Amino acid sequence: MESLKTAWYQKEIALAAKGRGCHYITDEIVSAVSTQLAPIKIGLCNLSLKHNSASIALGESYDPSVLADMETVLSRVVPESGGKQGGEYVKNGLVGTSHTIPVTDGQLNMGKWQGIWLCEHQSKSEPKNLVITLSGQLK
Repeated sequence: MESLKTAWYQKEIALAAKGRGCHYITDEIVSAVSTQLAPIKIGLCNLSLKHNSASIALGESYDPSVLADMETVLSRVVPESGGKQGGEYVKNGLVGTSHTIPVTDGQLNMGKWQGIWLCEHQSKSEPKNLVITLSGQLK
């Protein structure tokens, strides 16, 4: 019986400040770990955002107006509170800061029109750190 070879890899990347709203980051993530992603036959990619004022989501990647729709809905559900901080933390709790995505044959296994979003909940944004952890059976 052949033994299975597995691998673990972890990298922390800084996502540039993007301003309030939702932004596609799929390409940035794949680019950061493409070499380590390629040899995985079957596995998982965990994404963990290390911030309380932003979140990450999986969503529509074909129609960019969906990003604006998400920001509009989040602002209706959690309106600004007269210049006080707090709303961004509630939005963070609603949307979340981590996702696990299947890896198949060296690629993230998402739907055809699915992508990864950074949702920035503060008007004054700064770079965000994202931890990418890959694990799986090698080809």
